[in-house]
Amino acid sequence: GSEVPLRMTDDIDPSYEPWQPSGEPSAVDRAIAATRKTVFPLLGLDPYDPRD
Repeated sequence: GSEVPLRMTDDIDPSYEPWQPSGEPSAVDRAIAATRKTVFPLLGLDPYDPRD
């Protein structure tokens, strides 16, 4: 009996900050870098390009 939302963002701008590794990488940074190096080439993307 409740209403279903029309948007997943609740009418808020879905902004984000792109991932940029800097300094000593944390465990999360290392996991992101490993994922990019493994998956991005399969999709034709450059894992080192900050635009992707």
